[in-house]
Amino acid sequence: MTTGIDNLVQGGEFSPMPYPIDTGGTYGFNQGDMLCYDTSAHYVKVVSSDATAAYFCGVAGDGPYIQPYSTKEYADQVAVRTRGVFRFKTTAGETYLDGQAVYIGADAQTVSNTASAGGGTSYPVGVVKLPVGITSLLAAVGYVEVHITVRFPALTQ
Repeated sequence: MTTGIDNLVQGGEFSPMPYPIDTGGTYGFNQGDMLCYDTSAHYVKVVSSDATAAYFCGVAGDGPYIQPYSTKEYADQVAVRTRGVFRFKTTAGETYLDGQAVYIGADAQTVSNTASAGGGTSYPVGVVKLPVGITSLLAAVGYVEVHITVRFPALTQ
């Protein structure tokens, strides 16, 4: 499970998604999670595998509900960041190169430079964006900045 974080580094266009949010708690997510559109259940939910990354629609700008007292109050829609550079957790032992494609990692806030880490082979969520003058990053337990590339409803970058 992830923790809600504001992982936006630069850019960050928001788009309200015209899709319903699951109010039963089955497809919960946190701010900063990579999101996809589930074409079967017709809800926005976290990217959990390479197959779901095929419908990657951006990064959650917030969670799906607030809980001011004891009852969760769900929003009708959620703000999804569809463009920008975001800071994601790295996969230990990997080296990241500037401009290298990255894929879903162990959770919705982790990336990997190996597609099979998320269970697939072909749907990157973005490319590594290192600071000027830095060409590679050896990851222990750390973070890397990623320029996201959304795939759903259409490639917009």
